[in-house]
Amino acid sequence: MRRRLLQITYFLTFLLFPVLVMSLAPQRLANIPLRLLVFVILVLGGAWLFRQAWSLHGWGFAMLVTSLGYAFAYKLAGFIPEVSTYPFSLGWSEASRYYYASLWFARQEYGISVPPSILHPSRYLMQSLPFLLPNATLAVHRLWQVLLWMSTATLTSWLLVRRLRIPGVKRPLVISLAMIAWAFLFLFQGPIYYHLLVMVILLLWGFDHRRFWRNLVLVIIASLWAGISRVNWLPVPGLLAASLFLLEVKVAGKSFWRYMLPPAVWVITGTAAGYISQQFYQQLSGNPAAWFGSSFTSDLLWYRLLPNPTYPLGILPSTVLVSLPILGLMLLRLYNHWREYHLLRLLGLAAVLLVLFAGGVVVSVKIGGGSNLHNLDAYLSLLLVIGSYIYFERFLPDHPSRVAETSQEERISAPG
Repeated sequence: MRRRLLQITYFLTFLLFPVLVMSLAPQRLANIPLRLLVFVILVLGGAWLFRQAWSLHGWGFAMLVTSLGYAFAYKLAGFIPEVSTYPFSLGWSEASRYYYASLWFARQEYGISVPPSILHPSRYLMQSLPFLLPNATLAVHRLWQVLLWMSTATLTSWLLVRRLRIPGVKRPLVISLAMIAWAFLFLFQGPIYYHLLVMVILLLWGFDHRRFWRNLVLVIIASLWAGISRVNWLPVPGLLAASLFLLEVKVAGKSFWRYMLPPAVWVITGTAAGYISQQFYQQLSGNPAAWFGSSFTSDLLWYRLLPNPTYPLGILPSTVLVSLPILGLMLLRLYNHWREYHLLRLLGLAAVLLVLFAGGVVVSVKIGGGSNLHNLDAYLSLLLVIGSYIYFERFLPDHPSRVAETSQEERISAPG
């Protein structure tokens, strides 16, 4: 009884944490050292409570879980002010985003036919659904966008954690929740927009390396969505499917061509489907075809790679800061075991990340970008998936050592 009461009390602290932090005066909240001090003090208290409720776990694990839980709760609480009736813009381009969403129902809203947006049509299609409601208020539209952010990030995180399960091994609930919270927070470092996560969700849900044709259908559907989303996402569904294949399937004596044929077909077919979808939308939208080519002709502002007035930290330092922890964990896992994997698989996964990183950097320095890392969304998405597979030892080895074979499940299911 006492233990159950402690566990309930511990989870209640996740509701109290954002209240305590946000109750600080705004000018004090802007003081980063003070915020960190408050965070550390509260995490220490929460970790102590965690150890009282789950005594089998050490201090390190208790602090890790508590930190993730408090950060997750704080992020969710940060969405509350966004559901507002405040008549002016709450963020960058907010008013224009609602306008672009309304264009899908231009005849209903304005009495005239207006072509939909040339940028991110899929985002504004998702965002437009409240226009189906009669007299939907601004607060309803804002609430719907908050729900899109929260639901897609949560579903993506849950599906990823589900794929990391080991058959026959039951993972403690607290560990699964911590993993979901970590993935959720990682997605918002870009941030990775909700209309792009639709493609990740589809592949994480339905990909099965034993079913080539099913995977091909999923890649085509996701790529058709990519075609009306972002130009740099055209190959991403195929690359995600290829990465999952490389992570889950051994080479097992197959020739280079035989092993690489399925992922190659998914990447090529998916990219082609995305391109066709993009061209079809251009013709159907009613917008001049020349408008869709601005992404390829706009200037590149290379100074944004380094600290600058638009983005004080700079694109490259920020990307390194976001990438290093997960890359470090990947290298630690592979350091003594990389010989257990066929070089083709290691090089393939590295190539996927490098290509998406380079593409994201180029897109980030174009006019209109470079204020955060959202243009590196494809790279961050694949880094999350690949890094999670490797760290949680779901990257299936080609030549597992005897120690790895006998201890893999024990390390994954260990309490911390």
